[in-house]
Amino acid sequence: MIIYNVTINIDESVHEQWFEWMMEKHIPAMMETGKFTKAKIVKPNMREEGVNLFGDKMLAFRTELELIKEFKSI
Repeated sequence: MIIYNVTINIDESVHEQWFEWMMEKHIPAMMETGKFTKAKIVKPNMREEGVNLFGDKMLAFRTELELIKEFKSI
């Protein structure tokens, strides 16, 4: 198995518009290429303490992710 991961840091002011585009346009288009068997949208579970201490000066990713949506090819 190969996992192809793309991490995106999206500004809160355009988050809803971006999420709608991802769900309705981008991910379906990628799935239609036939190169993927499934897609997942996940977000990193950040530690609040680090964010509170260092704000936007720190960005850390862990392997623990929350599954938001999974797509499977038909």
